[in-house]
Amino acid sequence: MIAYKGRHTANQYIPSKPVRWGLKVCSRCDSVSGFCHQFEVYMGRARGQRQSITLGQGVVERFTESLVGKNFHVFLDSFFTSFSLARVLLAKRLFSCGTIVRNRKGFPSDLKSLPHSIKEIFLQDRMEI
Repeated sequence: MIAYKGRHTANQYIPSKPVRWGLKVCSRCDSVSGFCHQFEVYMGRARGQRQSITLGQGVVERFTESLVGKNFHVFLDSFFTSFSLARVLLAKRLFSCGTIVRNRKGFPSDLKSLPHSIKEIFLQDRMEI
């Protein structure tokens, strides 16, 4: 969030954030240098966007279009991480790492029963999630 209380159609109010009023901006940055390669100001749901994907998944798919097939590792915030996104990225030969929210839609029911002490599930050899 970029703090902003003026009048603009992209202005957002999120009461749970330290900066409650502002512009929601997503960015793709280099993990070593911190250089911003791409950013996007959230202006509401795009008209052509599929209803089946979340806002976070749509942003990540757009940001990774130039990385397809190059075996990059994408590190995500819990807002963006989902099993469906991980499958999409893996099909494009991109690896993802992020915190998974257990009550998110699409979370496998067999994994919900695992104890909280299990932190990682990583199946690289079979190339599946």
